[in-house]
Amino acid sequence: MDFFGMEELGSSPTKNKPPPLISTWTDDAKLRWLVSIGQQILENYVKKVESEGYNMEEMDNKSAQLQACFNAADGLYECEYHKTYKTLGNFKRHLQKNHNWTSPEKDKSATSSTKDGAAEARASFMKCSLILRDTYDAYQMTDGDRIFRNAKFEMLLADAFHHTKYRLWLWRVLAYEKALLTPRQAFEYKWNCCSNTNGGIGKNVPNDLLVEMNVKSIKQKLRTQGVNVTYQSARVIALSSQIQNDIKQNIVQQCDTHFGATRSTVNKLTVIEMITKEVLNGDLMKTIQGREGVFSDFVDPFDKIVPAELHKWISAQKLRAERELI
Repeated sequence: MDFFGMEELGSSPTKNKPPPLISTWTDDAKLRWLVSIGQQILENYVKKVESEGYNMEEMDNKSAQLQACFNAADGLYECEYHKTYKTLGNFKRHLQKNHNWTSPEKDKSATSSTKDGAAEARASFMKCSLILRDTYDAYQMTDGDRIFRNAKFEMLLADAFHHTKYRLWLWRVLAYEKALLTPRQAFEYKWNCCSNTNGGIGKNVPNDLLVEMNVKSIKQKLRTQGVNVTYQSARVIALSSQIQNDIKQNIVQQCDTHFGATRSTVNKLTVIEMITKEVLNGDLMKTIQGREGVFSDFVDPFDKIVPAELHKWISAQKLRAERELI
């Protein structure tokens, strides 16, 4: 609404108006125009926050150079003058002092210059919420490309908030598809990460969520047995739960009925109109240099990442995968 200069949801654009006779354009031309509008909106409202950059490729090159100097037989690091060191830290200090070896530095050109805390919080929220919404839609549509692309951003967020188990899981998801599995296994792994229980387009659920749903159903049946539960009865429930659910779904379809309570519908349009008015009245979609407020100390989640430490952790996981997972 701010980009098009619209005061209300039903208003006509006063800025960045659609070209005249756009209805007569070809579908390809319409798509190109729509993509250009999306890119402008991303640049104006989402990409206001740019994380401080590090040259990760340079880090990889430096790490490879250090590994090339390691003598596995003797367990020592050796420089070109045949001087050896037991620890990596001492070897690095020797290279910096005697061979002009430098560590990768920040890419200062990527540092953000904005000083509007409200704009930074808005851009960060929109960036993270778009990742969340796109991932949710990707799982519903079983779009493996989007799922694995967004997993890279999710791994960075898991690292920023120190969710070590999720970070490891997401890294292994990417590693299995990229390098650890055969091409056929990787293809199956990528495009079979969702399941559809009731049929229909856009009604898929992640496989781990399906497992949780089945576990919940089995636990509910086990509780009904009380003290009479045994290993054998639990085994029967686990093996028959899917068959019972299929029978239930067939009965529902044949009888044209529905089990369970229905939720009351909510008028989302009214809520959206109220939110947009508050956002526009508070000038949250504008970047005002020097604006101070409750978001003055806000830090973008991606800025909490320490690239050097993340690179060190990824390098360690690569080495572990080479020795343990292949």
